[in-house]
Amino acid sequence: MFAAYLLAARGIGNCYPVSVFDMYQGRGDETAARVMVRDVGGAVLELEEFEDYSCFPRLPMITEVKRYCPAAHQPLDYVTRDQQQLLERRITATPHADGEEVAIVSRAFFLAEQPLVTQDCVIARCTAKRRSPP
Repeated sequence: MFAAYLLAARGIGNCYPVSVFDMYQGRGDETAARVMVRDVGGAVLELEEFEDYSCFPRLPMITEVKRYCPAAHQPLDYVTRDQQQLLERRITATPHADGEEVAIVSRAFFLAEQPLVTQDCVIARCTAKRRSPP
């Protein structure tokens, strides 16, 4: 039975319910990227950890990070879409009194390098207030 499946998979290719499982044949990506917030001390945190963003440009377009940054900065589209929606909900016209200067950055992780190498690309400069722990 298994031999018949293998022959069918080789002949048909990827057609449900038969698969050649080619997703396991290639090498993984050597870079990964994520949009994050870097504070003045250099700490890098998630967008969710801040609120009341007041930025330049007014509304940073996280979903268009590929336009601003080098090729290594290719965050997952569905993640940047969610991050864009979060930022749109937390953006304000005027800086919050308790805000601190931060930069919204795309951080590229070069996975093949040991030790791990990272590179930041600034998307926007903002003031934002740290959220209180729940």
